[in-house]
Amino acid sequence: MNHPSELIDELVKTQLKPALKVLGFKSKSSTFFRNNGNLVEIISPQKSRWNDANESKFTINLGVYWPNVHEILGGLISSLPPKEYDCTIRQRLGFLFDDGKDYWWSVSPNSDIEQIGADVVEKVRHYGLPWLVRATVLDEAIKIAQPREAVVLHVLKGEHAQAAALIQEQLAKNKHARALFRQLATKLDLKISAEI
Repeated sequence: MNHPSELIDELVKTQLKPALKVLGFKSKSSTFFRNNGNLVEIISPQKSRWNDANESKFTINLGVYWPNVHEILGGLISSLPPKEYDCTIRQRLGFLFDDGKDYWWSVSPNSDIEQIGADVVEKVRHYGLPWLVRATVLDEAIKIAQPREAVVLHVLKGEHAQAAALIQEQLAKNKHARALFRQLATKLDLKISAEI
């Protein structure tokens, strides 16, 4: 009987990988990636750290890497593809379909991995791919990015006033990140109030 963690590997290899290959994704280790101009789209399975011989869980992480954003922020990676956690914009697949909650598939030694794999592939196609498309379109990426990255995306779009307003908003509501956002304003030559 296979260990559930090995069944996850088999599911990824026999079902997710072929489905993503048809869509133009390549793979390196357990990271699937597709170039979209100078951007890189990422789909990455993640196993739970609490997996054991009775049950193993996994989820799917999504990301889009905008190299020009990382170049400005000083975090350009040296080798492609990026890991999901290096991406500019990130999302867990479950948050897109499970009422805004995180979702982990569960695998036991007796699980039907074909059925689980089919569900994963369907959800990646129905929810993950549209999210990746959104995250590669500048206007949409601004809406779903974290504030720091959204500031840079606004600047790349030529929206300096919106970038400054977003920094001002972060300075007002997040005192722990004030130094970070002040440095970002200076780096991007954005005019902000010095009062906060």
